[in-house]
Amino acid sequence: LLEPALDEFERAAARVTFRTPRLTLICNVTGQIARPEEVVTAAYWRRHARQPARFADALREMDGRGCGVFLEVGPHPTLLGLARQCVE
Repeated sequence: LLEPALDEFERAAARVTFRTPRLTLICNVTGQIARPEEVVTAAYWRRHARQPARFADALREMDGRGCGVFLEVGPHPTLLGLARQCVE
């Protein structure tokens, strides 16, 4: 379903001026810390849109790093309930 839109999505992302993040980012695709040089490419965001999320792994990585506050930005707090099941 998403596949037909990926080329256009990557072209649009290629027009974005990315900057190296100043904060540590956890990649939902791997559940690990994202390499700063990786997240500033359109190809990364294409993969990010297409591949399944490792939501629980990402939350455990953040929890293991001492993150105590999780903020969901979106129209509905869907992920907060799932997050409560992954971390204490």
